[in-house]
Amino acid sequence: MINKFNKKIFKICIISMLSAIFYVVGKFLVLNIGMDLKLTFKVFLLYVISVTFSPISGMIVGGIGEFLIQLTSEYGLTATTILWVLPYVILSFLFGIIYKNLIKNNSRIKLFLLFFLSNIMLSILNTIVFYIDAKLFGYYSFILIFGKFFIKIFMDVILAIIYTILFPYCVSIVKKVIKTIN
Repeated sequence: MINKFNKKIFKICIISMLSAIFYVVGKFLVLNIGMDLKLTFKVFLLYVISVTFSPISGMIVGGIGEFLIQLTSEYGLTATTILWVLPYVILSFLFGIIYKNLIKNNSRIKLFLLFFLSNIMLSILNTIVFYIDAKLFGYYSFILIFGKFFIKIFMDVILAIIYTILFPYCVSIVKKVIKTIN
């Protein structure tokens, strides 16, 4: 029998492990597809965490994991590091809340729309942070900041399709694992 104190410690351990997994996926499992565009499944991991655990757990994992990614990047800790973390924190929370309130039966169309709109939101938030960073550090160029935006939207459509296919299976597997642990 797990008491309340042990459940809290267990949850801290799970969040710590998920943050480490997020870091590894976001830092090392990245496909560079050209024009400084990268493909990674770290966001998909946040979606699964926000639904199987909670939106708050997703926020914490996204915040810790992305902070570690930023900290160990070539730029390290800068004035805008927290700004680069915020989109993942916001995304995790909003996705988890919207999913729990609107998606009741894993409708493929609703899932696709939620993934697509969430990915677009992340692209917009990251573009805003990129703009602020570029202005603050003096490397702003309209083409650099906004030139890839429509390519990102196309990538968001492709990722939304992939996520829509994989998501129900991944959530089911994670829920079964959680059930066997408890």
